[in-house]
Amino acid sequence: MATTALMTAEDLYALPDERRGELIRGGMSTVAAVGNPHWRLTGRLIRWVSAFVYERGLGEVGPEGGFILGRDPDTVLAPDLAFVRADRLPSLDVQGYLALAPDLAVEVISPSNSAAQIAEKVALYLEAGTRLAWVVDTPRRSVTSHAPGRPPRTLGVGDALDGEDVLPGFALPLADLFG
Repeated sequence: MATTALMTAEDLYALPDERRGELIRGGMSTVAAVGNPHWRLTGRLIRWVSAFVYERGLGEVGPEGGFILGRDPDTVLAPDLAFVRADRLPSLDVQGYLALAPDLAVEVISPSNSAAQIAEKVALYLEAGTRLAWVVDTPRRSVTSHAPGRPPRTLGVGDALDGEDVLPGFALPLADLFG
């Protein structure tokens, strides 16, 4: 019986950029380049969330950063957008993936994602300590908001996406996101 060696976060980080992906319990999955509308919606979300965060000095927002959510075996996910509070950020001198869960993780569903894959990622984020996860479903023009201790909330174009206690006061009409 052949066994597959599990990768660590450090093994993954050492790969050339074009060969990197995500790790789930030590197994690597490739992450394909995204097309439109995924790319545009992610850009819009980054612009709106970043403006809100930076105007208030709340922390940092970025795309597709690697977050170590578990060890032995390692799990490293790269959300389409992540927010980390200022008081939780490591120094810029720290190299490699961040060994923490983002406060907000956003996944924009790609055509190659299955519902089970997205559900697993959301569960991994929440188990690791992410306080809010948004899943953007472009064909349905909806966003499902997940937080520990409450059922998921699915919002449509007539609703506004709420930053809850992670980004208090943040509200984005989904008509603007999908418009």
